[in-house]
Amino acid sequence: LDARLDVLREDDRPDYAAEFDPRIRHWYTTALASAGGQVIAPPYLYFSSRQVGTTLAMRAPHGHAVAGTDILLETMDATLARQKPTPGSRVMLVNPRGLVIAHEGTARPVAVAADGSARLMHLREMGAPALANLEAEFAGMGDREPRTLRLSLADGDWRVTLIPVRIEGAQPLFLVTASPERELFAAAFELRRTMAIII
Repeated sequence: LDARLDVLREDDRPDYAAEFDPRIRHWYTTALASAGGQVIAPPYLYFSSRQVGTTLAMRAPHGHAVAGTDILLETMDATLARQKPTPGSRVMLVNPRGLVIAHEGTARPVAVAADGSARLMHLREMGAPALANLEAEFAGMGDREPRTLRLSLADGDWRVTLIPVRIEGAQPLFLVTASPERELFAAAFELRRTMAIII
């Protein structure tokens, strides 16, 4: 519906009620078990739209119901694209298990199986060798200070920065930036070459 409550679109989903029960969703059970206050579900794949988002939920005062609201994370992709330090850099927001919540590309980080089920893609599936094996780094970081790694790979040396993103009431996420050193230091290399020519 739009702001005037006119119908914008209808989807015929006769199986929806049988397949989707909000009472077994993470946000519902966590809020119901909480002593009160707001809970934030870690980003996940929405059942209905197959888009990535998070849910804010709160238990009703009588304790027999939960109210929740969804927040899509699709706008984060454009924000991450603006954070790219170089053209060849990869910028992603991931959870502690290495599942990609958002990235600077145009395609959503969602894998769809033959049966139509969808899931978040792992760093290993994003086609970036510099990001493939970072899960162990997340486990050791928690929500501590950022960390920078230098990786030597077949396609050259990379600088990878891991920055914890703290979210009240939820596990931290990690902003991951991987940049090829040849691009990061391109200006310095060009200056060195120019000086060599002058000398």
